[in-house]
Amino acid sequence: MNTIALIPAWCPDEHLIPLEKELQKLGMKICLVDDGSPAQYDGIFRNSEAYATVLHQRPHQGKGAALKYGMRFILDQVGIDCTVVTLDADGQHTAEDAARCAEDASEHPQALVLGTRYLNKKTVPLHNRMGNELTAALFFLSTGSNIKDTQTGLRAFNGRMMPFFISISGKRYEYEMNQLLECTKKEIPFREVEIDTIYGTCSHQSHFHVLRDSFLIYQQLFHFAASSFTSFLLDYGLFALFTMFLPAVSANILARLFSATFNYEVNRTMVFHDESSRKNSLLKYAVLAAGILVVNTLLLNLLVNAMGVNEYVAKLLVEVTMFAISWTIQKCFVFPVSRRIAG
Repeated sequence: MNTIALIPAWCPDEHLIPLEKELQKLGMKICLVDDGSPAQYDGIFRNSEAYATVLHQRPHQGKGAALKYGMRFILDQVGIDCTVVTLDADGQHTAEDAARCAEDASEHPQALVLGTRYLNKKTVPLHNRMGNELTAALFFLSTGSNIKDTQTGLRAFNGRMMPFFISISGKRYEYEMNQLLECTKKEIPFREVEIDTIYGTCSHQSHFHVLRDSFLIYQQLFHFAASSFTSFLLDYGLFALFTMFLPAVSANILARLFSATFNYEVNRTMVFHDESSRKNSLLKYAVLAAGILVVNTLLLNLLVNAMGVNEYVAKLLVEVTMFAISWTIQKCFVFPVSRRIAG
């Protein structure tokens, strides 16, 4: 089976040609996508024609668009009977590591293989390690998938995955994160291959932005937080209303019945995008809501009646405590990923 190295390149430097030579020595075909680089880089791309098929994407659109442009070309010229390995043009990936990832992908055609840079943490700069560990932790929280290096551009996969990967949204660096997120929805497994960690020799460092790109991971969590906050406002408002003529515990139960119904519908349709019938999730949600209501009420009663905390302050403390518990259970049990719309 053909192995094709797909390299998106914007303003490449002197690391590109040696990389192409090594990839060619290892028997790979190379598809190099010039992502609208300025004219002063034309010489590098002309020299690359001795080793690679060079495509020119005009104007500059971003890494994700370049990767999809290259995959469309490969599909048209080669088809799906191949292994594709994507890698960066800046010298952070070696040809040997690309070959090992491609070999693993050929042996596991159902998986997306990731070249993982962070298994040997002593070789990684602190800011890179902290950024990746934060992103990896939040990726796990959001998807349930444990990936050590969510930011790696060295990835290998069977050519049959190309139509799916082309359909994934994103033109710039967010595309690679979207690819991981969409794979979790499709239940495509991940495999990680340890690769060399190369820093300090490349003029073009990673364009990953922790705040911007991590937001892509946090989106579902943010949506859940917004849903929970809206439900809390409804719950808190009704609680305040009902305490005018009911004891705090009774007011809490009645308010929670209204807010839980609202929260279920919002989470089902807008947060977790559950496409199954309500009977698959409603009973689970009802059990969860009942359990949370019991714990919520017990905690509220403890704070108000046993510890003398103001009932409105107590309500705030209890709701914050229950947020993380509710998120985790709904994510993993009520609306599991296998029933979500694949996008």
